[in-house]
Amino acid sequence: MTVLKKKVAFCDKRKITVPSGGFQEDSVAMEVQHPKRWNLESPSRYLARVSVYEGEKKVDEYDTPFGIRTIEFTHDNGFLLNGHRVQIKEGVCNHHDLGALGAAVSEAALRRQIKILQSFGCNAIRTSHNPPAPELLTLADKMGMLVMDEAFDCWQYGKKEYDYGH
Repeated sequence: MTVLKKKVAFCDKRKITVPSGGFQEDSVAMEVQHPKRWNLESPSRYLARVSVYEGEKKVDEYDTPFGIRTIEFTHDNGFLLNGHRVQIKEGVCNHHDLGALGAAVSEAALRRQIKILQSFGCNAIRTSHNPPAPELLTLADKMGMLVMDEAFDCWQYGKKEYDYGH
């Protein structure tokens, strides 16, 4: 896992007025010159930090880690990550639990599980039928593991009268 520590893009403070109890949407665009792209061997990640000020006083801050990568599925070359063909080697259809440990999330157990899968040559996890724990997605991103985040196992035709297939 590569941790980048220098500032690679910056946006000047912008004044946005939000009424009490209200909502305001805004966006900024920044360019990272010569980004280190996230890939399976070197999952480089960046951090977007948003700070909220009331006058000159910082009242909130929110960090969003992310990787810079391109993903493409092609007819002739299959899956391309950053323009390079990658054979997806899915070793598991991962339900929401950790086997004998149960459904409680343990980051150490998830990390161990991913390391074991990688030692088998697996580079992808399919999360079967349930939204995955955010901790799993974060660790996969940090450790260079692809994830097919499958929320449901039925779309058009459900198994039960009121499930997600309707």
